[in-house]
Amino acid sequence: FYNTILEQFINSWYTKITLQPFFVDELRYQLRYASASLLRRALKINYAKLISERLVPCALRHYSVVTSGVRPCLHVAASNRNAELRYLRCMTEALLPYLARNNEIQNSVFKVLIREIFAGWVLLSLTDVLADPYILNTLIILATGNETMAPLPATPNYKVDFLETFVRQTESVYAQRPRLLRIELELLVQEPEHFYAFMQHLKTSGTIHVLHFYKDIKSFQTRILNPDLSAKEQAQLHLEAKELYLRYIG
Repeated sequence: FYNTILEQFINSWYTKITLQPFFVDELRYQLRYASASLLRRALKINYAKLISERLVPCALRHYSVVTSGVRPCLHVAASNRNAELRYLRCMTEALLPYLARNNEIQNSVFKVLIREIFAGWVLLSLTDVLADPYILNTLIILATGNETMAPLPATPNYKVDFLETFVRQTESVYAQRPRLLRIELELLVQEPEHFYAFMQHLKTSGTIHVLHFYKDIKSFQTRILNPDLSAKEQAQLHLEAKELYLRYIG
């Protein structure tokens, strides 16, 4: 399902710009993270309470309004297709803080893109399916009928990563793909322009000590890998290792 969405909504125009897959890969990671967050929350729901206290009363109210002959007020999303899409966009914006990381929803470009994918391609398609009378009748028959449903296949006795095959297309390509907008730390520190921006970000977020830790460890690592260390230098490095531990960990 997600592959179809990416193919129609993203690849249809993105492949005309570049053949590099990094942007699409990042979207795969984000869709996987959002789906996993949604699944974790869905597993915490008390469905018996939800059905008895929310869905059944709602269905009874709907039935009483229809049978009374009174013209009900249409829901704002039921007036036309554009209103439905606007409503789903608002719903998606309300759900995004629970489905995406906080630092990512602050990015307006990312927020709009994910909102359009979820509202226009996931939720809109889902509501079309659930509103289909044939689908509804089939679900009611399955829920109330006496027919025995086919047994589920045996669950494997090992765990797998959620949507692993969706994110990891092929092992050889997956191992070579860096994530979009991810720069190796070595390159980041060596490039003055990147390093300055990175340092300003750490100062703003109050984590400049992480950079100090990295530089101290890098300097220590360079010296300890020297195969020609004298006994005095080894003792000095041993003392320095203790100081680093007490400074950053102890």
